[in-house]
Amino acid sequence: MFLHEDYGVIKAFGDTYLRFLACWVDAARKAAVPILLVAASVAGMSLFYTVEHLRINTSTSDMLSSDLPFRKIYDEYRRAFPNLRNNITIVVEGETPDITEDATAALAARLKTETEEFKFVFDPASNPFFITNGLLFLDEDELADLSNRLADAQPLLAALAGDMNLRGFFDVLNEAIDEVTKGDEDPSRLVRIFHNISETIEKQQEGNPRPMSWRKMMMGGEVEQDDLRRFILVQPKLDKSSLQPARQAVKIIRAAARALHLDSEHGVQVRLTGGTVLSQEEMVSVTEGASAAVALALILVGVLVTIGLGSLRLAAATLITLVMGLMWTGGYATFAVGQLNLISVAFGVLFIGIGVDFGIQFCLRYREAVDRGQSHEEALRESATGVGGALTLAAIAAAIGFFSFVPTDYLGLSELGIISGGSMMIALLANLTVLPACLTVMSLKHGEGLLPAWKGWRKIKWGPNPAPGFLLEHAESISFWALVLGVAAAVAFLPRLQFDFDPMNLKDPTTESVQTALDLMKDSKTSFYTIQILADNVEEAQNLVQRLEALPQVDHTVSLADFVPQDQEEKLFMVDDMALFLFPILDASPLDRPLDNNGRKKVVSELKKNLEHLIDTSLVSILDAPARRLINALTRFEESSHE
Repeated sequence: MFLHEDYGVIKAFGDTYLRFLACWVDAARKAAVPILLVAASVAGMSLFYTVEHLRINTSTSDMLSSDLPFRKIYDEYRRAFPNLRNNITIVVEGETPDITEDATAALAARLKTETEEFKFVFDPASNPFFITNGLLFLDEDELADLSNRLADAQPLLAALAGDMNLRGFFDVLNEAIDEVTKGDEDPSRLVRIFHNISETIEKQQEGNPRPMSWRKMMMGGEVEQDDLRRFILVQPKLDKSSLQPARQAVKIIRAAARALHLDSEHGVQVRLTGGTVLSQEEMVSVTEGASAAVALALILVGVLVTIGLGSLRLAAATLITLVMGLMWTGGYATFAVGQLNLISVAFGVLFIGIGVDFGIQFCLRYREAVDRGQSHEEALRESATGVGGALTLAAIAAAIGFFSFVPTDYLGLSELGIISGGSMMIALLANLTVLPACLTVMSLKHGEGLLPAWKGWRKIKWGPNPAPGFLLEHAESISFWALVLGVAAAVAFLPRLQFDFDPMNLKDPTTESVQTALDLMKDSKTSFYTIQILADNVEEAQNLVQRLEALPQVDHTVSLADFVPQDQEEKLFMVDDMALFLFPILDASPLDRPLDNNGRKKVVSELKKNLEHLIDTSLVSILDAPARRLINALTRFEESSHE
């Protein structure tokens, strides 16, 4: 009894609503031109409002609620250390340690003059504190090894300090060759030196000059990746009114690198990464990607509705309605949320995919009515009463589904829910207002406006379709086996499904900032996967360090105590020892013996003779190939000097 009464009330309400829709669509027909003008004006204002005020937030952290405990702690940490925010990390890499160091120092010095663009420029390698105390941060074994290398190189350093030109350097080489020939020197130590000199001369002859790496020579040719890479940390003054707030800073850095010839032709590579550049490049990527996706969706939908509806007029009316609705949705998103995140940026494609469905259903019913010979007015009213109720239910159901995202702490989904849920109502309004007005302006008559293919399609006499009968007859079997296949597929593939929690995988891997970050992350010392922990004092921090170091999941820890060198007294004693034999050399004044062109020819000729003698003795086969290479390089050097 109650169900029957409830059904009667619902039916009465439904009938009333359908009559309202019929009147609404009829009103849109009567005032078609004014409605289109108003709709276009609102769309234009929405587009302008969106362009001026909608921003894109690519931060993965901001996709989570700021009320979460870890977000509150992180915000407190950022406020306590403002110098760690919005920075650009400049990665300078060179072919040799010397090139890398010189390039980094030159670039840092250049950027420090740009005080209007950068709040600070920090180059750790050239920082006075580390220059003065850097040796104390080496382990005792490393410091002892350095001391031994410098002691072995003392004759070379003394000769060069007294005669700082090619003559002084080649005199040392000649002495070393004589000692090797006599068996007083390890020949393997000359292999790398010969190759380094040869390579320097060869590159010079090729028009690609590279200075010889003295540090590499002093280290016996053993160079680690850390020796070829330096970092500069800069904090730009951001233009928060721009979609690319650090654009000017990036331009200045790249211009400085070009002006200093820091490029591959000169053995240097300068790359930018860090949170600011990652966000900026991602913003460009997201903006371009979203725009391309919307454009592609509109093109594909346009082709689909043109073929499916069989009429350019119906397709044009559907697309005009869709585009206007999309503009309205942009204005609504700007007003309701104010920003797009990495998830909600997809609202445009969602709107196109769902919104066009409303238009297709309305236009198909309208075309069917026109094909039966009904007038334009009757066809619109029948479309409104025929599919208007279904479109309303579909819009409400879709909106409820999207709005269900709102309560979550995951703002990425929550904001998508707000935008997409509201867009369903906008799509419904557009298809019940703008679409009837467009159809009135471009009204379709029986047999008119159809594409030639559709006219031919309608003339075909189709036989009975056996598919519906087969499906109905075997409905239970089909449903059962579909369920079995679905469960089997789930069992087979679900174990392989993995949750990717890495936010770096959300970014465009083709951008320089991401590629640089991934390269740095291969080295645990420069990994982006770090956790910052604030402690009340040094003692508490050290206790935390000990507990964390014991965890297998922790690679290493860094605390303030790590910047206080250990065993300072022992290391200072070793440094004093090095100063005893290095200071007289480095403090000595070079001899005033300039080397002219004839002098250069003479020292080159003497070195070649010694190398040939070294080969002729056949006592040290390990030096044959390096010596011949150096002789050939010196010969080409002599020939080029005569030209």
